[in-house]
Amino acid sequence: AWGDPVVAGAAELANVLIRETEDGARDSWWKKLELQAILVPRRLALSGGQDQLEYQLRTLGGSEILWGRAPTTRHPGELAVAQKLQRLTEYQRDWGGFNDQHDPYLIDIRPWHGIQRSLLARQPMGEGVRVH
Repeated sequence: AWGDPVVAGAAELANVLIRETEDGARDSWWKKLELQAILVPRRLALSGGQDQLEYQLRTLGGSEILWGRAPTTRHPGELAVAQKLQRLTEYQRDWGGFNDQHDPYLIDIRPWHGIQRSLLARQPMGEGVRVH
């Protein structure tokens, strides 16, 4: 046991992302999606429990992906891990990757109706902690 629900959730997510992709390329999701870091939420209080913690991914080009809750969540309405990975694969195929030569994007894969994308304001890394 990690003893900290924030770290435990990040470790679960890291475990998903280091697994091989399903396309037979023998690459991990981490490598295929060109990820740099898992951004963890700042833990002020866990009055709502671990299922209230939401994670983000940062790409090598600085774009941030709103992943959502830890992979083992049972929170109603949360997409399954397979659905999230499929959305990331489709986004990468349709947009040519997660990195833009001009500005990074904020990419939200959580909504049921599809992916949302907007320019990410350039600012120093927030309150999260980088986990490699």
